[in-house]
Amino acid sequence: MMKVKNIVNLIWTVGLMMTATGCEDFLTVSSESQKQVEQSFRTHSDLREATAFLYLKPWQGFHSNMRFLGDAKGNNIYTTSYSSTDYKYASFGITNVTEGLEDTWNSLYNVITNADYVINEYVPIARNYVDEALVDACEGEARFMRATAYWYLGMHWHDVPIIDNPMNHLQATNVAPNRFEDVLQYAINDLEFAVAHLPEQDEKGRVTKYAAEGMLARVYVTAAAFARGENCSQDMIGRYADEGVGSNAELAGLFYRKAKAVAGDVIENGTQYGLMEDYEEIFRVQNNNCKEVLFAIQFVPQVDTWGLGNSISLAYDRELTNGFDANGQWTFASYDIGRLMLDQAGRSRRRGSIFVDNETYDYIGTHTASHTWTVGYAGGQKDGNRSKQTKFPIKKYVVGSPEDTGGIAVKQNTGFRTPLLRMGEVYLLYVEACMGMNDVVVNDGEKAISRFNEVRRRAYAMEIAEDAAHADDPQYTRKYVDKPAVSRDELLKEYRMELFMEGIWWPTVVRRSFYQSDWVVKYANNELMDEESETDMTNYRWWTYSYNSDNGNLSLSSTNQPFHRIEHVKLASGDYIHSATAKDNIWASPYPENEMVQDRYLSEAPVAYKFNN
Repeated sequence: MMKVKNIVNLIWTVGLMMTATGCEDFLTVSSESQKQVEQSFRTHSDLREATAFLYLKPWQGFHSNMRFLGDAKGNNIYTTSYSSTDYKYASFGITNVTEGLEDTWNSLYNVITNADYVINEYVPIARNYVDEALVDACEGEARFMRATAYWYLGMHWHDVPIIDNPMNHLQATNVAPNRFEDVLQYAINDLEFAVAHLPEQDEKGRVTKYAAEGMLARVYVTAAAFARGENCSQDMIGRYADEGVGSNAELAGLFYRKAKAVAGDVIENGTQYGLMEDYEEIFRVQNNNCKEVLFAIQFVPQVDTWGLGNSISLAYDRELTNGFDANGQWTFASYDIGRLMLDQAGRSRRRGSIFVDNETYDYIGTHTASHTWTVGYAGGQKDGNRSKQTKFPIKKYVVGSPEDTGGIAVKQNTGFRTPLLRMGEVYLLYVEACMGMNDVVVNDGEKAISRFNEVRRRAYAMEIAEDAAHADDPQYTRKYVDKPAVSRDELLKEYRMELFMEGIWWPTVVRRSFYQSDWVVKYANNELMDEESETDMTNYRWWTYSYNSDNGNLSLSSTNQPFHRIEHVKLASGDYIHSATAKDNIWASPYPENEMVQDRYLSEAPVAYKFNN
């Protein structure tokens, strides 16, 4: 089950972290082969070495595939290759042997298993020798990682096994999945512990109390949405009886209030965190672990050892990376996300997300003759041969060449530390929590509209500067205006644009489906157009398109490629998400085939997890 046997002693048998220029101190770890557990973890530094491991290697498989499950499945990606993995997810043609599923599953359970070892094996030893508060903080780190992994597992597979002690499953590898609501509760318990015991500040890159609050806000709004759809059992409702909860609706309201409190605390009191002034700057290696980032995978820069570096390079031109691998030649933004980025994203956010023909960047292409990069020209040279981009290649995570990065990027390692939680999302989670059971926020008493507009102002920074420059021109039409209210559809669009290619979009759609499954089914199948001719929620999944930068025209073409219609109906009594008769395309991906072979209970009905309290 989940290759637990292969993970025993993993922390100490892998030469994990390497000393490298630009590497945070906590990632410089001296590991020993077969280090004896009983002789270790008697110092705070020993325990910190164990938790440092949780920031990188276990997340590798997830990181390599998160765009498939999180973005391609949500119709954010288009490629010209119909045999590609992107296409399989975008067309809802995935099966239990589709590439990416097993690697993602195994990776997330690697995170959980290694966190379990810290919590169950290493922390108890350290408590005999190390100050209790320091040990609790290390346990808080491990619980943060475990909770985050469970959230991702739940959002992609719904009911999954909760493994709280891998030592119990070395021989007994057949484990039934636990209910989704229990997975959420388990993550909530871990994150509440982390909030209580993590420090408010730590070394750059390590999670803090505020990172735990931000992740807890994400889990709380997920639980609120699930309860709002009348999906929680009496077990879940009863756990909160002491807080005045007696129904799903009351439970949803409680979770929204809790989410508002923790997200608000991060925004108001996490003084080391905040929105970066320039959206593009978040995704430059020079700004790894910037103030925007609450949690990131801590790839080691300037090393070419597989497993330590960030090997994801979506550059569409090898000249852009000065000869290094460029794997984005066939990967583009979809028509729908491209249209939103052109019309409503704001230029700064658009420039940080997709390459638009004719845009010039002064911080990539510095190795070229012009020391800049202009999209749509051979070699990025404005005076070179025209090579128009009629689609939108992916810009996010493209860091450029070694020259562009001050030597941080090397072959097969961009050196970028990929954020899995940042302040832009926390701001939007706060808005969602304030909106609660309503479909619009019209009163700014809780600053929900203000927070929403802060995210948008950052995205529109270039337009706002242009507006200011023309302030005295009565003929000038302003390009940016604050939103006076925020609707649920506008919030959903903002999530999509702000967090494009960050693996969050499809889980965000799933979250809405918990209480508005009919709307989400219509959205996913592009049937909202049948009800409203003018809508930003079109879903031309895998339709090809062409952009003409000369006139700004974005044209759409139909496609004859196969498309799997998305269905989701409320479960019948006694049915469950992964049963043969459940039409569960929205809530769950198929369990990986190898996991089902190894665990004969995996495809059976989920069972309740036995909490201690």
